[in-house]
Amino acid sequence: MNKLIAVSLLVFIGCHKKENNKLNQHNPAQSEEIRSLEVINFGGKFGVYSRISINHDSVHYSHKINTEPHKMEFSQKIKAEDWKNIINKIDLNAFRNVTEGKSLQPMDGIDTKIMIISNKDTLSKINAYDNPIWKSILENVHQYHQE
Repeated sequence: MNKLIAVSLLVFIGCHKKENNKLNQHNPAQSEEIRSLEVINFGGKFGVYSRISINHDSVHYSHKINTEPHKMEFSQKIKAEDWKNIINKIDLNAFRNVTEGKSLQPMDGIDTKIMIISNKDTLSKINAYDNPIWKSILENVHQYHQE
């Protein structure tokens, strides 16, 4: 009988520790953190596709025109403070509420998409040129592509 009680007690303690570890590992109150930011342009008569992607340590750029066989790509490092400057200017809740604009492709235009990838979600908005939040992010990203 004592052995049964001792085994039951050990099983209970082991299960209780596992449950506490699970609770400590999964923290739903963890704040949302931006992991990367992308600006993608696509469309036009020649099928243009370009992508600027910025993360905590680098900027990646690629450009392709469907009528040409070559693709241009490059990457460069950025400073940690540059990354912080970029993401500190972004209000994710405000970006979620941005209203997208109409596609420019029917007029042989190029659409622009801003995509923000966080530890919790992926947000994207297309052609919101009339929105100051969207426009600010676009200008900020293009600043790092031109360097």
